[in-house]
Amino acid sequence: MKKTHKQNKYGFTLVEMMLSIAIIIIISVLFVPMLISVKDSFKRVYNANDAADYAQLYAKAFENQLIYDIQNGVSGDTYSYKVSPYNASNASSSCLFLANDVDVYNFASINGMNTNRDGKPKWEIIMDYNIDNLPSGKGHLIEYCVVMVDQFNDPGKVELEYGGSFWIPPLMAEDLDASCFSISRSTTAYSYKRDHDDAFYEGDTICNSEFYYTAP
Repeated sequence: MKKTHKQNKYGFTLVEMMLSIAIIIIISVLFVPMLISVKDSFKRVYNANDAADYAQLYAKAFENQLIYDIQNGVSGDTYSYKVSPYNASNASSSCLFLANDVDVYNFASINGMNTNRDGKPKWEIIMDYNIDNLPSGKGHLIEYCVVMVDQFNDPGKVELEYGGSFWIPPLMAEDLDASCFSISRSTTAYSYKRDHDDAFYEGDTICNSEFYYTAP
């Protein structure tokens, strides 16, 4: 007698399908917020690093140009250093570091590459200065503060306050004294929040200022 073998064909039941869909939904609910959090975290870190890079660029531009002019300036000539005002409609003229009204370090190109889809510059930059006159024969300490204001990801948010200083030794230029340096401060722009062991303290008024050096 020939025996026939019945083949069992298995498929998904309705309950199994519903359970599978429920598991997928639960995993999605847990995973998507984590993905968004990672993305936001990356954006914050990138923004902070970008602000720090910019601030250091402006600080070095000021330091290098002032030292160059002290060493090579013509007696009696006055040299100026400032950051141009923020211009939302023109990145190539917004927040440039100007030495004697010239974009010496080509910040127009740098800013032009760092804009949103509408061409709005990413960073508003406020730069202030201070002159710390050391005891006679000890030189001069030039202090600065660079405030980076985000106008791209979170408009109006202060992303970074970057303070620093550099020393002008007495041997760098003959007859260099306190009268060679001066600062012109514009309208109040910002109230400093961080407490540093330098010229700028919490609550100090930070302005987009212009620094002057007159060669002796």
